[in-house]
Amino acid sequence: MADDNRQVVERYWQALARKDFDAAAKELHSEFTEDWPQSGEHIVGVYNWLVMVRAHPTFPKITMRSHTGDGSLWVSEAHFDYPVAGGSAPFEVCSVQQLRDGRITHITEYFGAPFEPAAWRAKFVQRR
Repeated sequence: MADDNRQVVERYWQALARKDFDAAAKELHSEFTEDWPQSGEHIVGVYNWLVMVRAHPTFPKITMRSHTGDGSLWVSEAHFDYPVAGGSAPFEVCSVQQLRDGRITHITEYFGAPFEPAAWRAKFVQRR
């Protein structure tokens, strides 16, 4: 089951990266919901998700970093580049996905903008 759920998550993200929203929607459960805690938004239903994502004026370029999980709980990390005038706006994204019946039933997604590290930490950390 874990391998099957991993494949669902991978297919979902691969479809998003191709901007194939219909294929991504096929991986969503009929009782799908999504939460964005930072903005307080809650999406209810595959139809609402599909309408919203199709209307997105600046859908990002997605670069996957990882999928980690087991059973019905998976965490995906990605880099999003949103197109903006004169360049792009980068965000690191953490997506927590819950699955049931071989489909994604809920996603909670967190978006983090990059920032410069504090100078005081330089002797304690390595830069990537």
